[in-house]
Amino acid sequence: MNILIAGAGNVGRYLARILIQADHTVTVIERDDRVVERARQESGARVINGDASEPSMLEKAGIRGIDVVVAATGEDEDNIVVANLAKFEFEVPRVVARVKNALNSWLYEPDIGVDVVVSAPHTIAQLIEEQVVVGDVIQLLRLPEGRSAIVETTLPDGSRLVGRTITEIPWPDSSVPVAVIRGTQVLPAATTTQLTAGDRLICLTDTMQAEALHHLVARPLGDD
Repeated sequence: MNILIAGAGNVGRYLARILIQADHTVTVIERDDRVVERARQESGARVINGDASEPSMLEKAGIRGIDVVVAATGEDEDNIVVANLAKFEFEVPRVVARVKNALNSWLYEPDIGVDVVVSAPHTIAQLIEEQVVVGDVIQLLRLPEGRSAIVETTLPDGSRLVGRTITEIPWPDSSVPVAVIRGTQVLPAATTTQLTAGDRLICLTDTMQAEALHHLVARPLGDD
């Protein structure tokens, strides 16, 4: 996919790096001259120096060919402007926005152009709630349409998945692995990626399959 990220702070740079490792094409817009070069070095993305809240800058970045826009600046006002322009001026199919100040969450509504809202306090609350409900499978983000969600599960010692590659695993229906976090590394869930104990798996799944995903990961070696 072609992805445009507004903001090259810690969140924007890290997200760009993950997406590039997953073979997406990423462009980042950052207005702070001091951050631009660091973003180029750390993310590997195409980084443009400018203000993403300006329509002309979005045009320069090639927004008309973009599949997803992520508004990830450190200012809620800027994120809302970017989201609104992306959705209604340039008709970007998918707009994701970061909430900097949780008290401003109420501002991020679909009618201002945001499809998916990401708020750290809300995510932490979801982690607590989902951990109680489904055990080792933790919901990170529920997508607004249907029952899809992004979840995380950690591979325990003795899991039957240890040593297997992504392509060898019988994933539940409507469950797709998207990334593997190993220590400080973020690995794409490529067909040849071999899993080790302690890996954190990030999956896109139907929420009705959370229990099946838990049993798949937690089932001990030899219990096939």
